[in-house]
Amino acid sequence: MSHAHITAAIARWVAAELEDTANAKGHTLCIARLPEEWLGHPQGGYLANEPVIALRKIGDGPPLPRTPAKRPLEGIRVLSLTHAIAGPVVGRTLAEQGADVLCVNRTDDFEHQWFYDDANVGARSTFLDLKDPQQGSSQNLFQNLR
Repeated sequence: MSHAHITAAIARWVAAELEDTANAKGHTLCIARLPEEWLGHPQGGYLANEPVIALRKIGDGPPLPRTPAKRPLEGIRVLSLTHAIAGPVVGRTLAEQGADVLCVNRTDDFEHQWFYDDANVGARSTFLDLKDPQQGSSQNLFQNLR
């Protein structure tokens, strides 16, 4: 299929309908929105009420003490379940600042190898099928963090 065929097929869609249809079928596709359009979207509205960075306790135990470190995020563990470019780049940036980052990629995902090579610099990575109860369990995810 040529670039022209793909362009013609996409041009038949209203952008928001193509996004919704692709997402409903499990594909990652998003349209560019103006700021006011993004705030009117359910995800944009949700994120408008969230902090840029949030720390959430996910288990029982005492808080870990923050001690002087060689790099600002040393001792912080990050579980990154992001896709495309921006999310993995954030994981890479956190790793550059000393965080221990585990990038989780879908087994049925497709990216060019160079993308993984670039975006996961400094991080560990794994492939998981989160729809598989054995692979997608929180126990399995947290074992990979160790």
